[in-house]
Amino acid sequence: MFDIPGPLGTLFNFLTIALGFGSIIFVHELGHFLAAKWAGIRVLAFSIGFGQIACSFRKGMGFQAGSSEPAYQKLVRDQNGDHTKLDISPTEYRLSWLPLGGYVKMLGQEDLNPDAVSTAPDSYQNCPIPKRLVVISAGVVVNVITAALLFILVFSVGLNIMPPTIGQVLPNSPASLATPSDPQYATGLQPGDRLLSINGTSVRAFRDIPTEAAMSSPKRPAIIMIQRDGIDQPIEYSANLKPGAQLGLLDLGVTPLRSTELILTDDLSLWDRRADDYGLAQIPPGSTITAINNQPVETTIDIQRLAANAGEMTVAYTTPQGDNNTLTIAPQQQLMTQQVEIDDTSLEIQHILGLTGLIRVHPDVSAAETKQGLMPGDIFTNIAGVAYPSLDAGINAIRDNSGKPIDIQVLRGDRLVDLTVQVSDDGRVGFYPDTTTYANAMFTKSPSVANQLRFDIPAGSVITALDGIPIDSLDDLVSAIVSSTPNALQSISQFYSFEVSYVSPTDPKAGPTERFVSMQGSKLARLHHFTTRWPGGPDMSTLFLPVQQIDKATSPIDAVGRGFHESRRVMLQTYLTFLRLSQGTVKVEHLKGPVGIAHIGTMIADEGFIKVLFFMGLISINLAVINFLPLPIVDGGQFLFLIYEWVRGKPIPIIIQNAVTMAGLLFIASMFLLVTFNDIKSLVGF
Repeated sequence: MFDIPGPLGTLFNFLTIALGFGSIIFVHELGHFLAAKWAGIRVLAFSIGFGQIACSFRKGMGFQAGSSEPAYQKLVRDQNGDHTKLDISPTEYRLSWLPLGGYVKMLGQEDLNPDAVSTAPDSYQNCPIPKRLVVISAGVVVNVITAALLFILVFSVGLNIMPPTIGQVLPNSPASLATPSDPQYATGLQPGDRLLSINGTSVRAFRDIPTEAAMSSPKRPAIIMIQRDGIDQPIEYSANLKPGAQLGLLDLGVTPLRSTELILTDDLSLWDRRADDYGLAQIPPGSTITAINNQPVETTIDIQRLAANAGEMTVAYTTPQGDNNTLTIAPQQQLMTQQVEIDDTSLEIQHILGLTGLIRVHPDVSAAETKQGLMPGDIFTNIAGVAYPSLDAGINAIRDNSGKPIDIQVLRGDRLVDLTVQVSDDGRVGFYPDTTTYANAMFTKSPSVANQLRFDIPAGSVITALDGIPIDSLDDLVSAIVSSTPNALQSISQFYSFEVSYVSPTDPKAGPTERFVSMQGSKLARLHHFTTRWPGGPDMSTLFLPVQQIDKATSPIDAVGRGFHESRRVMLQTYLTFLRLSQGTVKVEHLKGPVGIAHIGTMIADEGFIKVLFFMGLISINLAVINFLPLPIVDGGQFLFLIYEWVRGKPIPIIIQNAVTMAGLLFIASMFLLVTFNDIKSLVGF
């Protein structure tokens, strides 16, 4: 948060988030404490922190190390149990060694012990029920007020956000197939569209888009309102949302608007892998592209528009040091694509007349983001008996074995590694998929794409040359074939022959083998239509930083309105999460426990103090919602007990309170252990 480098900065960020999280719990308990004092209930202790008491203060006894409770109780016994005869407060203010939150202890009220009742006139049981309802609700109310105040402060200063503007519409995604209510508009959302609302809920930042999409009903289309440049009125679209490939949540299939500033990284090998597909590897990381063919650009939409039909291009850029330079980029060859539907997921298969790369673990993710012994860059050579699987074949093999353990084999560097992994019930192993198409010249055949190259060469082979032209990656094959068949467009009935050198997967030490392959010009002509677009490879937007803008209230009144709007939105969204859990579109593994919250918060702390305040506002609202669930050991359950007592004129029998309290405790403990286990799995990558 203060730009402290390395592990020390991470520790400082963690402590900042821990302190903020503890403060949110503290104000919750402070609400109970103040309400109990107002209601005339005897408060025995108010503690900042948990665990062993470090020091305490009691009016009439002063400060002391440890707790004053034993000495105070002795004085009460000396007065025959009448504490009112002492000029000493019955409330001990404690500072405990674990300063994360706090607690309030009232006479006759303990959430985990319904037997802890009292007949004293100032006990919890003898307080009128309406006042007790106020006491039980006070913590939640204070949390909501705290969140609103934090949001008001955040929007008064201004929050750095990604605007809800579409940078890219993913192929065959729900967004690309969205239907306009007015037929004069084309099907599908477009890059540059600004989302206004999803299902009637306002969208203020890009972060709201995946959240609102995930919270949509799976039973009916999502209604999306957008603003499009050049059109005065908002346009309404409807989209049938589908679970995304990475998280399995309902997803729209759009990416944020990106600037022309390239990402900054010290890992030049990683940069070369990402940027080489676009001919941008010569530009230093962190540079900003300012013009394409002398036309200024501000976003990647501008770059893609100017590059769509361009031949050779001149790219002007400014380095992080302020130097102005230019780079000439020639058009790159493109691969063919075919959309494949697997269950409820759409995949884009890139191929060369039916040949494609093998499925692999995406090399640009961290080891912590992979599971069950897999590593970034692992190439799958066998998945549940499917040898040398393509992207679609590999995903199908995994999903066909949902809920079962499967044997896999991966190529890791130059050695084969055998693993047994468990497939989840929804058909996932725990890795972000990629292919070797742009990484090496190993090929396979996709079962979803018609094979039009009659290669009598075994799948898994590595092609090393075609007609003497070296092949380093599978996409090089396009350039080599096109270079060897310059007349294919004019002589489509002619057959062409190529000499292909390859290394067999069954005998790699034997070296390259040569074989002649022939193909009719009519098929080769298709490759010649994929030669003029730039850039090539996967989505180029991952090379560029997202567009950021300040979201700031226009006045103090607007800040108050924004604060309460954000509080209401997050509260409803949290309740809706529980509904979607019951419907199955949100799963338990998508929830975050204390470990996951701390991890996210530590990363958010890097973005500045205002982002931390916003995050604390979100946590405060979520704490309020969770505390008011109808579970016996939280405030919501206690509230229902009091309503029952008010209506029936007597409390729920202690034996029933004990039973439901134990059931609630077991449920919350189980959920805590489950989400914590999932959080740790995500962090350590197993």
